Amino acid sequence: MDTNVKGMFFCTKYALPHLLKRGEGSLINRSSGAGKHVIHKLSIYCASKFAVIGFTESVAYEIGGIQVYAVCPASVDTDMYHSLHSGKPVLKPEGVASKVLELCLPETTLPSGSSIEIYRPPIRVV
Repeated sequence: MDTNVKGMFFCTKYALPHLLKRGEGSLINRSSGAGKHVIHKLSIYCASKFAVIGFTESVAYEIGGIQVYAVCPASVDTDMYHSLHSGKPVLKPEGVASKVLELCLPETTLPSGSSIEIYRPPIRVV
């Protein structure tokens, strides 16, 4: 909870005034597929990632002038993932980073508050 929820809250708290002062920008929170779909025996992790999505939607609703999104990647090729699983196909971190960069571009047309599920393939917007 400290990293996934409090970390996101404090990043938002300190970044948001600067974005609002500029009148533009994007705030992109990192959720997970676990924030959209329950995973057995990971209730605390899932709850923290569901919280990221709820916070993202709330901030988007309350704040105008900037875009607020949550990216929800499926399994990503990280040490954490490999400590729990092995041999299953996963996303590369660069694929997730590419989607985050795309969301920062001015031509992004997704509504603020969207949660973007990133799977291999495809990408789903919810």
